[in-house]
Amino acid sequence: MTGTGGAAATGGVTSTGGSTGCTIVHDNGLGQTWQDCVPLGTYDQTQAMKACVASGAGLCIPKGNVCTVAQYEKVLGYDSSGATLIGQWGFWGYIAGYVSSGTGICSDPGGRWN
Repeated sequence: MTGTGGAAATGGVTSTGGSTGCTIVHDNGLGQTWQDCVPLGTYDQTQAMKACVASGAGLCIPKGNVCTVAQYEKVLGYDSSGATLIGQWGFWGYIAGYVSSGTGICSDPGGRWN
């Protein structure tokens, strides 16, 4: 995977605006990892997209929504056909840093990603 504006890190992927040699290993919460220069615990749309891409998703889509009374934002990851949801990565609101391999990120955020 190649990001925007950086050079590939050894054994990893390019970070946004990054430089070579960055080896911070991130976990997408579903068993896959990626490397970049961004500190662990950074939960934003860019990092959520990287977590989604690391899962092997063919389609990663940012989406805002409302769970009951709480607002949140997440990235949805679908298989290459766009028909099967394979993961959701929360990056804002009470689900920031949580991942779900199903549709229940509102009621059961599941594991953590970083």
